[in-house]
Amino acid sequence: MTEITAKTPWAGHTGDVPLHLDYFDGSMFEALELVAKRYPRNIAFDCLPTTMVRSYWELGDILHFDPDTARRNVELGYYDTLRAFGRVRGCAYAVDNGPDSSADAAAFRARFDAVQKAVREKYPVTLTADAALLLARMKDAELAPLETVAEDVGVDPTVYYTTRTLGQAFLEHCDPARMASFAPLFAGSADAGRAALAALLPNTFLQALVWQALTAPELPEVTEHEDL
Repeated sequence: MTEITAKTPWAGHTGDVPLHLDYFDGSMFEALELVAKRYPRNIAFDCLPTTMVRSYWELGDILHFDPDTARRNVELGYYDTLRAFGRVRGCAYAVDNGPDSSADAAAFRARFDAVQKAVREKYPVTLTADAALLLARMKDAELAPLETVAEDVGVDPTVYYTTRTLGQAFLEHCDPARMASFAPLFAGSADAGRAALAALLPNTFLQALVWQALTAPELPEVTEHEDL
């Protein structure tokens, strides 16, 4: 054992505990997670069930302290806790779950599904975008396409969003020229080469689908008795 040369006034008060300890590899979170998996029916405290919060995002090396990373993790942990108690929605992003934002989420998903269905029926090879969305495994079905592409383009996850502001953040971060290059697919005038490109770039085309759903003008609703 290396001789301790630093001042250690507590050295004579540790009893049988050695001054040098070898710690196990891993974190307390990993140890707790392992115990929870091994004894899933155990209750952490008498009569108090415990909710375990897991972040969607990579939190970095906990043994390397960096102020920016710590600040980011505090923000993510706060939103993850709110999500665990049903105060926000979303999987990767903290999205307001009030009536207005939820109505926007439902409307967005309906528009996205309509755009995707129209393109897929004319160009079946673009089905790969469906696979990209499934592989993302976002748990909030209505927001899943938007959250997936927001992550792809680097939208900040430490911000509280509504459905509309998350959509705006995606539009600000995506490449408009790249998105517009897929416009012929939405107009039904694309050739086989453009459809094949969309199939080869499923994540990029998924971004284009979301871009179209967010930016395309609303079609006027025509009732049965309305004059054309």
